[in-house]
Amino acid sequence: MAEVLSTGARRLPVLAERENVLHDERRLWSPGGWQANWHRILTAVGVVAALAGAFFGVNQAAVTAGYDTQGFRVGSAILSPAGTDAYQGAGAIVILHQNGATVGASSAVIRGQHVKGVCSMNDDGLSAHCLFFQGSKSFTAVDQKSEGSWLRRYDNGEQVRIHLVGGRSAPIPFPVGY
Repeated sequence: MAEVLSTGARRLPVLAERENVLHDERRLWSPGGWQANWHRILTAVGVVAALAGAFFGVNQAAVTAGYDTQGFRVGSAILSPAGTDAYQGAGAIVILHQNGATVGASSAVIRGQHVKGVCSMNDDGLSAHCLFFQGSKSFTAVDQKSEGSWLRRYDNGEQVRIHLVGGRSAPIPFPVGY
């Protein structure tokens, strides 16, 4: 069936075989099941995985640590004073100030394994280098001070933000967030 479309001075013939003309015969979604739509399913899974990666990349772990009125805090554990610059409780830490640096050494049992750590912080309090021993394994971390907290980067790429109690710099020789 041919119709004539009038646009003022011009007349354009329009051919239509059906009453409802579709611009594109392809369907956006076909009911053929997952086999016919595997690429759409794979794309959706990829988008969800990318969003999850972005979420976890932005939301890194955070722990509070440092000196407070009760002693030395690491997360929810409080180490009570046990002498000059020494604290004990669920673990033990000794902090020494010598030769332009502050060194902290710790010992604790974490998840059933004996863990020891040593962190050396420059007197400017802006960075610290740490070495940890957990069972037969050793690993390192570098702390950089930023906005009243340490941003700790372990040698395996993991990161954790350690909020310093009162913003006061202190070496944190425990493998928090690892």
